[in-house]
Amino acid sequence: MAPLIDTCNPEFISLAVPPPAVIASLCTPTQIAAVVLLISAFTRKLVCYIGGGWDGVSMLQAADIGVRIVGKEGHWASLGADFLFRAIHLTKLLTWRRRNSYKRTANIAQFVMHRGLVISVF
Repeated sequence: MAPLIDTCNPEFISLAVPPPAVIASLCTPTQIAAVVLLISAFTRKLVCYIGGGWDGVSMLQAADIGVRIVGKEGHWASLGADFLFRAIHLTKLLTWRRRNSYKRTANIAQFVMHRGLVISVF
């Protein structure tokens, strides 16, 4: 995989590195692992891989943080993951995070409206 990092197209790097998330599909596990290593090498940031298939072991090991969504395939691929989630638990986790984000946004909006009201009255 190291030769891929050395000879990678700069145009691909300029497209893959700036976004906050990269979704790779219809690639082999070694290609996705190479993309994980490439992004990690060029950004010097932690890379999280979320996968749920049986072929995700190489990508889980290439990423700094590997999250495995446990499905019907079995649990043997989960040995390479740092965290395990069932799909229902991941849905609850994301829903809880969205709820907390919504509550914080609503509190800030209420604060801004009240502050504007107080400023306009006095």
